[in-house]
Amino acid sequence: MSAVPPAATPSSALSGSGIVLALDYGLVRTGLAVGNLITHTGRPLKTLQALNRTMLLEQLAPIIKEWQPQTLVLGLPTHPDGAEHEMTRATRNLAGKLRRFGVPVVLVDERYSSVEGGHDDAQAAAVILERYFAQLLNPAVDSPPADAEPANDSAPPDAT
Repeated sequence: MSAVPPAATPSSALSGSGIVLALDYGLVRTGLAVGNLITHTGRPLKTLQALNRTMLLEQLAPIIKEWQPQTLVLGLPTHPDGAEHEMTRATRNLAGKLRRFGVPVVLVDERYSSVEGGHDDAQAAAVILERYFAQLLNPAVDSPPADAEPANDSAPPDAT
């Protein structure tokens, strides 16, 4: 994946500009990557540690305010055959909660992104971001539904 030039910071990024923030959501660690819709480039940003979804949303708020992304890209985990599982539901639930930031949320297939990212959460988020850009450039690429359905709030207590 091409890197955003080192000089690219939130303050130097174009306002309303096509900045994209990608997330590789985990129950403890969530990797973040940042990219640009104009250049279709991105890079790993950081990994957040949060023991529950509320803590994660609190940590994301200043990052979203700083970067002002046009889109949030959230990796959607599924089984290798595409079947959904408990983490898929937790991710869909997070997608619904992310809407509070007033930024569109797009779900992207994250299968094997951790392996491709060398088991580094931020790098896995960069892989998810790369897949999102590939889908934009080639809409025929097979992917999960792009709209994040609000999930019910019956997630396990530690996931809220």
